[in-house]
Amino acid sequence: MDMLGFLEENQNEWFERIRPYLLSTNLEVGSGLGHFSKLMESAGIQVTSLDVIKHPEAISLRNFVLYDGKEIPFKDASFEASIAMYVLHHVKERDKLLKEMKRVSSRRIILVEELYHGWFGKLRLMRLDIWVNFKLRQKSDIHWRSYFDSDSFEQEVEQGGWKIVHLDRSPRGGFDEVLCILDRR
Repeated sequence: MDMLGFLEENQNEWFERIRPYLLSTNLEVGSGLGHFSKLMESAGIQVTSLDVIKHPEAISLRNFVLYDGKEIPFKDASFEASIAMYVLHHVKERDKLLKEMKRVSSRRIILVEELYHGWFGKLRLMRLDIWVNFKLRQKSDIHWRSYFDSDSFEQEVEQGGWKIVHLDRSPRGGFDEVLCILDRR
């Protein structure tokens, strides 16, 4: 299977897992090639896609908004939910992006991230990230502090009046792939 086929299969699996948590209005932060947004659109779920670049091979640019990567260009509580899948580790100031997602979301944040265990897990994640993004011809702006460690993730994401209501970890050898659902307290 080629990388694009792998990505589509991966996004289909995540869509089935995340679908029960989606709300009436959703913002996908870091939509990339648009596979997840396309799945939501096809299911009749309202989504706005947001990214810092318009990828030339994106399959969904419907309701797409380009932004500067700093301030999400929507008013407070514009969406019921915001989704970020494998995005936070690409952002130098992930706490600011999380704060922005919380600002524009009235009820829920949905995160898919990878949490490392020890330096081996971090190195494995970095290598994997660079390789996957290279194969998909996407920018991979990562650095040593890119990833959450498994011990501090929950504390970091729950700040600002939000509570984890669902956390699902899938071990991947040196790191966990995590689905985290946060609701406003």
